[in-house]
Amino acid sequence: MWIIQPLLIHGWLWLLEHGPDVALGPMSAGDVRIAVAKLAAIACCLVINFFAYRYVVWPVERRAEDAPV
Repeated sequence: MWIIQPLLIHGWLWLLEHGPDVALGPMSAGDVRIAVAKLAAIACCLVINFFAYRYVVWPVERRAEDAPV
């Protein structure tokens, strides 16, 4: 995750640079882009982490008696 999250942040920043500039109160447009990129990267990492644990760390093992006949 230490490798994936910075890559996602940079990817989201690259995408958001091509979008509209939005400033919220005291936050400049650059600050808003950074905050949105970090939140989006956290959300993506949450999903990636779920699937990594679900299918890699603790995969579901089918037993012979559970298999359909």
